[in-house]
Amino acid sequence: ENLMEGIERNLLTKNRDRFTQNLSAFRREVNDSMKN
Repeated sequence: ENLMEGIERNLLTKNRDRFTQNLSAFRREVNDSMKN
């Protein structure tokens, strides 16, 4: 049970990092298109 909790927390952290990277890239693209 404790092991599964650790794995779940690890997956959530990885997903959040990936989501943050995608959000940053998306925001950058929006800013670029608004300048043009």
